[in-house]
Amino acid sequence: MNPQSSGEAAYLTLTEAAKLVPGSPVYPSTVSRWILRGVRLPDGSRLKLRAIRLGSKWHVTAEWMREFFESHTAAFVPDAATRPRTSREQNHAVDRAVAELERMGA
Repeated sequence: MNPQSSGEAAYLTLTEAAKLVPGSPVYPSTVSRWILRGVRLPDGSRLKLRAIRLGSKWHVTAEWMREFFESHTAAFVPDAATRPRTSREQNHAVDRAVAELERMGA
């Protein structure tokens, strides 16, 4: 059965998957390492690339590669809630705190 004709994801060998990574060359052994050991995230946890074993070889899909890269990137991009406040935002917060203290009679 041809996976692409049935609407299923096409499975890629690690060599094919390595060629999907833009930038510097990535070797199939690197993709294998992402599957077996994963990559360490800033919080100390590990993120692994989803894969299946077909016979004696690992296979991934382009979608699983995309999800892996997006999850890896998201772990290193701070949330908007944790970004530093601008000076305008800080001043506004101070003004609100002063008004709240005045309202409380402090």
